Amino acid sequence: MNYRCFLDDQPLSVLSAAVYPAPYNDVKRTEYVIAHGDGGQTMRIVSEKKVESAVIRPLSLGWTADVREDGLYIDLKKPANISVEINGGYDDALLVFYAPAREESVREGDPHVRYFAPGVHEAGVMDICEDNTTVYLAEGAGLPVLGKVFAVFCIVCVLGTGAAAQGCAIIESVSPLLGLPRP
Repeated sequence: MNYRCFLDDQPLSVLSAAVYPAPYNDVKRTEYVIAHGDGGQTMRIVSEKKVESAVIRPLSLGWTADVREDGLYIDLKKPANISVEINGGYDDALLVFYAPAREESVREGDPHVRYFAPGVHEAGVMDICEDNTTVYLAEGAGLPVLGKVFAVFCIVCVLGTGAAAQGCAIIESVSPLLGLPRP
């Protein structure tokens, strides 16, 4: 990992995800951080590479970065999703998802909830036979391979701020009344 991030001197977890840059025939890893607040906070980013300059996108925000010896400082004026591009390139950009703090509405142990706590998980195959079941990915939860979710004649909702790899979930709904075998 290239970056370490701090919000008002408190360390943040830097995560990574697979992205598919245009023309979408390649895959690379990009780092991102999730932070919460309503503005008026300072983020410090420390890079393994020497930072000479930085651009914050979208440019329409008008935000600038202050490059110092001990890191790159950004005044987060309001909640926003930004890309911090170091030394004139976007190959090693850090994505920052800065959102208002909120209370989680789903908790581990709630009825009809398959809860994935922070960390990397392999869910494999999930058979869901209860109506109104929620598959919840907590912030910091990662599912690089979710596998298959079989929803047998019921409603399933996938929620949360965790990350699941693109195309990793195949949700199949099968009616038991039809007598169809599970694929």
